[in-house]
Amino acid sequence: MVPFPLTGDLVERLSPAEKTRLIAKADAACCQEFDLLGSGAYQFKDRMDWHLDFKSGFRWPSDQVSHRLPSVTQQGVDIKIPWELSRFNHAVSMGLAWRLSGNRKYAESFVSQVEDWIANNPVGYGVNWACAMDVAIRAVNWVVAFSLFHDVLMKGAFEGFRKKLAGSLWKHARFIHTHLEWLGPKDDAGANHFLSDLTGLYTLGLFFCNTVNGKCWNRFAHKQIEEEMVRQVFPDGVHYECSLSYHRLCLEMFMWCEALATKTGQRFSAAYHGRLKKMQQFVADYVNPSGNAPMIGDNDDGRLLSSGLLAIGDHRYLMSQISDGTFFLERFLLDGTAAVGCSSATQSAAYPDGGFYFLKNNRAKVAVRAGRLAHAGGHAHNDQLSFELNMDGREVFVDRGSFVYTSDPDARNLYRSTVAHNVMQINGAEQNRFGTRLFGVEDETQAQVIEQSEFSLEAKHGGFRELMRTGAEYRRRLDLGADGLTITETVAAAEPGDVLCWFFHLAPGLTVRCIEERVEILDNDKPLCLLNVFPGAKVVVQGFPHSPSYGVQEDAKTLTVEYVIGDALPNHAYQFVISWGS
Repeated sequence: MVPFPLTGDLVERLSPAEKTRLIAKADAACCQEFDLLGSGAYQFKDRMDWHLDFKSGFRWPSDQVSHRLPSVTQQGVDIKIPWELSRFNHAVSMGLAWRLSGNRKYAESFVSQVEDWIANNPVGYGVNWACAMDVAIRAVNWVVAFSLFHDVLMKGAFEGFRKKLAGSLWKHARFIHTHLEWLGPKDDAGANHFLSDLTGLYTLGLFFCNTVNGKCWNRFAHKQIEEEMVRQVFPDGVHYECSLSYHRLCLEMFMWCEALATKTGQRFSAAYHGRLKKMQQFVADYVNPSGNAPMIGDNDDGRLLSSGLLAIGDHRYLMSQISDGTFFLERFLLDGTAAVGCSSATQSAAYPDGGFYFLKNNRAKVAVRAGRLAHAGGHAHNDQLSFELNMDGREVFVDRGSFVYTSDPDARNLYRSTVAHNVMQINGAEQNRFGTRLFGVEDETQAQVIEQSEFSLEAKHGGFRELMRTGAEYRRRLDLGADGLTITETVAAAEPGDVLCWFFHLAPGLTVRCIEERVEILDNDKPLCLLNVFPGAKVVVQGFPHSPSYGVQEDAKTLTVEYVIGDALPNHAYQFVISWGS
């Protein structure tokens, strides 16, 4: 019960290098070795401990009722590690490896791990029943892995396992249906969690389609998924959580559900399909030439299905299907598509509903965030009017990422703060105040676009309200030319003595050479571009670890441009010019 054909095409399209990597990943899973969310390679020596955060060594009790377990415990402990392991994304890799090699060990390892998980995770107890989203994603991965292993698991020797799996999947469906992460039509808290619940329930409804409960789960989930497409996705195709990582996750789920619906004759509406295509077009516009996505908003590397072959930041597999494109196994697993256009869009694009703008020419791409904080700002950062610059396919100025969530509150707040983005800050104030919450911010900025054209964007926001300034406003204008990018800044209601700081976060591997009011940016000691700073400003170069994926940090440099206001003026204007020449 999968939307892709279980034929030789599944593996014949893979290159020799991809086959080797796929086998290596599956072999590691068979040996109980995992590298999850920045943990580094970790191997269970005996049986797998499904309740262990093996990154910190902390273990959640397996005999406590799930909803009473705290998701935030002591410093350094991350509940996402056991959750990620128990999602069983690795089971898909093992199933693919069996399809590729025919080696029975992959099926036997899958059976052994699932039986062990069932025995040590009674329903409603322990960390792995604490979140219905993870229950749903696990169920989908078990169904897909079972389908990949179908030929061998349907043999008589595995009859007992089939009964155990079916029984556990039935319990998964009942749990999801009674623990939906949603409080009603006006609830902003559900979002990707509620969509995950529905995706799992829809999949299991089809799996148990010959039962009364299965039909009920199917009808309910189908109806709600249709409604969630309208509720969670703006008319321009941007998912409302203000995060490209969560746009990716939700698009995977919408695509998977549509593929299942099409295969079973339960098609969603034309409106659903149209908005899905807009989500895919948004991906084509935001991916960089390398395929990597800018890290705007939160990023926890969450996936519905993954073969493990594709770099975690590569989103190209989600773009529209074309006849002469590239084969991505990640996409084939989602909907059976054999070829995907792998080149990012080359024209400038605007997504005013979602608040994303892309200025592009034949040398550069500038991604800008300027829009409302929907979904109560749950996965948003203080990144209003921030930009990312990609030049000749090389990332230059980037968002610093997310690093971690609940395991380190200070790091969590640092990476979603104003200083972690390519923006201006006044007197150390935040664009939007966080309060005590680790997720969600009030939209104090109320960002608005003033003017937008193919190569220009001007926008403003009214943040920094903790300063209690009447009429405070920050404007930024970006003009992309053939040989550079001009950034014009205007600050209203600033006072003498105020300290303005601009942050320019360099991609890992880039270095700088400061020459008075010019900063030369180097890639492998070769000039890449030049940042020209206005007179009187002080340039400071310091380290700021870059987080390309959850739990991972890399060395990187950040330029901080500081300026102390001297005169009292209604408006203060400043300009930066980034030039790269011919």
